[in-house]
Amino acid sequence: MNNESTVKGSRRKQAAVIIVVAAAIVIALAVILPSGKDSSAVQDSASTQPLERMDLEQVVTAKGTVHGVDSRNVVVGNVSSQIASVKVSEGQAVKKGDVLCVMDTELLDLNISATRDSLDSAISQHSESVAQASRRVKDAQSQYSYDKKRLNAEVKKAKKALGEAKKKGASGSAALPEATLPQEKTAGAAQSGTGTASLQAAYDAAVSTRDATLRTDRSAIKSAQDALKSQKLMDQTSALQGQLDAYLKQKDDAKVRAPISGTVTSVHAKEGEYPSMEAPMFVIDDIGHLQVDALIPEYDASLLKTGLRVHIVSDAIQNAEWDGEIEKISAVASDESGDFTITVRVKSELGALKSGMSAKLNIVSDSRAGVFAVPYGALGSNAKGEPVIYVKQGGGENSDGSGEGGDNAAPEESRREIVVATGLETDYYVEISGDGLTSGLPVLIDPEGIVTDEAADPLAQFENN
Repeated sequence: MNNESTVKGSRRKQAAVIIVVAAAIVIALAVILPSGKDSSAVQDSASTQPLERMDLEQVVTAKGTVHGVDSRNVVVGNVSSQIASVKVSEGQAVKKGDVLCVMDTELLDLNISATRDSLDSAISQHSESVAQASRRVKDAQSQYSYDKKRLNAEVKKAKKALGEAKKKGASGSAALPEATLPQEKTAGAAQSGTGTASLQAAYDAAVSTRDATLRTDRSAIKSAQDALKSQKLMDQTSALQGQLDAYLKQKDDAKVRAPISGTVTSVHAKEGEYPSMEAPMFVIDDIGHLQVDALIPEYDASLLKTGLRVHIVSDAIQNAEWDGEIEKISAVASDESGDFTITVRVKSELGALKSGMSAKLNIVSDSRAGVFAVPYGALGSNAKGEPVIYVKQGGGENSDGSGEGGDNAAPEESRREIVVATGLETDYYVEISGDGLTSGLPVLIDPEGIVTDEAADPLAQFENN
């Protein structure tokens, strides 16, 4: 990756070397060539660049590998059966849930069949037992209803007879005391008392019989209901159904399915073999959506954040670029060197970009739009240490356009410095701002290649430097 300060320093060293070489050339020319017009002709060769507004991007670079945004290793786990059939091949596109292979289920199918038979038998037996117990409950309830109705009728009849006897006896003896009754009346009264007592006994016996019988009937109902509950608790169908469900799930799990949608990039499963406990049976990559993982030194990592724009290029594909965006930056260093891992999501159409390709990331850590900028070599400093640029201008022209030495004299060139403030720095340019900056100013790319108004002699300029 490019370190900004290193790049800037190296460029300024190159500029210094160029300045020395240029100064040496100036000295040589000053010795060889005559002064005057020839000297100004050399000065005419100083290069300039019109000052223009441009868009600047501060870029951090890194290299990484392209891969799918999601990759899954498909394993079966602790399975003792063989692979019956493989349904996919490398490079095949699959959707989530598609069957990749099927494990052998011969023994499992036998267990399923046997469990189904046991379940059917248990359901039939249980249904019959519950039905019989239910009928006993209904019979006991019917007996209770019948006995209650019959015995209540008998009690009612005995009660009515006793009441009538009591009423008849009371009306026959109420008028006179027993001592005053005739002999015949007294005998009748005795007989009447004996009849009432027997009717009372009959009534009491009816009530007692009714209550005892109904208690027995209620007890029979309770016993039948308890038997029904016990029969239901003895049901084996639930356990058998659970076992069958477990077998059916194993049967379904025997169909190894794709956990994600994507492309099968690796197949290790083979028919007739047992699955490996170490290597995955299949590898599926979502290569329809790609990302790039790269390591970034800690200094550059401090300049980055999620959401920054990234320009992606690949050596395998010429004249192509993809747009990306930083999706994730590791919270801690990924290795002992202090590098951090970044994940860049490819945002534009993939085209020829494939998983597994190497890629170069140009991460835009900062940018400026429509600002004045000059190459590093055009930037100097004045006696106060302020950053300046130099603008080339003709210093010896007359108002009519002729030089000071007459019609044939070439005008001397000079430079004018403009104090600027610097801003964003890139590999090649530095942002500048300040008073007096306008588009089109002829900025000297090599400000030492031309004299100032105060030092017109090239030798004097070299000595001053």
